[in-house]
Amino acid sequence: MADGSWLGGATRRRIANLAVVAWLAVQLAVPALYYLRGGGPDERFAWRMYSTHRLTRCGVALNDYPEGGGKSRSVELNRAYQRAWISLLSRGQPRVADAVMEDQCRRGDVARVRVRWRCVTPDGEAQAAVYASKVCG
Repeated sequence: MADGSWLGGATRRRIANLAVVAWLAVQLAVPALYYLRGGGPDERFAWRMYSTHRLTRCGVALNDYPEGGGKSRSVELNRAYQRAWISLLSRGQPRVADAVMEDQCRRGDVARVRVRWRCVTPDGEAQAAVYASKVCG
């Protein structure tokens, strides 16, 4: 080794080539797994070049139902949660919806919580309302 390195030039090139191939494999595998699992509202790891999902606008409403029956109560999202949480909730992020419903259950005399999304596609077509609910306790 005239250059003082403990690895030969061919070995270093081989390691560099393997690193590049591994990096490219990860870049292809992560988005591919998103699609193989059926997609969904979370597009952080997807190929989004032609996706219109992000352009869909959704309104979200959160209601809780008191223990012992009674009328549902509308939760003012702007007072109860940060804007970032509301934004993620309006995009239909399942983990965020679960966390918000769990948080509402912990707030007191709540028997059940329901989230409702009403979305409009980029074409202006109203989609059917989507609901998620959680029974507290």
